[in-house]
Amino acid sequence: MRRQAMDRFRIGTLIALTGAAIALAGCGEGSRGPQGEAGPQGPAGPAGPAGPAGKDGASISSVRTLTSNSCPANGCPTACGADEALVSALCVGNGSARFSDNITIENGIMTARCGASSVRIEVSCARK
Repeated sequence: MRRQAMDRFRIGTLIALTGAAIALAGCGEGSRGPQGEAGPQGPAGPAGPAGPAGKDGASISSVRTLTSNSCPANGCPTACGADEALVSALCVGNGSARFSDNITIENGIMTARCGASSVRIEVSCARK
């Protein structure tokens, strides 16, 4: 008789646990509803720490441009400094421009000139 009582207890426990499992299976989250509107913007956070220093750059540009407007009077002779090289020289007229074909060298310094029909000269110099 003890065995029958034990079997009934086991069957009762099994039925109770099965019922509980079925009941809890339906307790999951339902379908998701529509997303709500965004809330107001929050306050700004504190400033972050300063970043590392950048690499040292050139202190000045390696190319500079010179302009002379005295072409009708004297051919606008223009030269770069002793520590620079003359890269280009453009003779600019009233509606045209051409490279200077009058370049001389005196004491190691190049000087460019334009003709009287030019309005100005644009010379580019680069550091040596």
